[in-house]
Amino acid sequence: MGAATTSDVIAFSCGECGRTIRCPASYAGKTARCPGCKQAVRAPLEGATSRPKAEKAAPRPAEPRRTPLEAARSAHATRVSRQIDNTQLAGGLLAMGGAVVWFVIGLQADVIFLYPPVLFVAGLATVVRVYAGGRSDE
Repeated sequence: MGAATTSDVIAFSCGECGRTIRCPASYAGKTARCPGCKQAVRAPLEGATSRPKAEKAAPRPAEPRRTPLEAARSAHATRVSRQIDNTQLAGGLLAMGGAVVWFVIGLQADVIFLYPPVLFVAGLATVVRVYAGGRSDE
């Protein structure tokens, strides 16, 4: 980005876009706008060279933006996952409650059924798995 001078004109390069700018020698040392990029540039003094502007650091690549469809699918998957967890929790509690009722009715009838304790343990295991964060379909 050197400045070339003649008796009437100063020519120099814009520090932003690199466009060659020519102006009258009377503009030496003054600030004007580049006609290409509209950035403020200072015309060098006659016979002086303008220093190049420091290189801009390359911007970090941004994380890819999710499309609205991807965001909706993600939100839907989260909702479905919560619904599955809630359904599993309700199923486990229902199994435990049903097992207790069945066992109490059997006790009142003087009959001991083997299945209610098994059903209670299965329901308890489901409740524990839901609270531990696991899923039965994995």
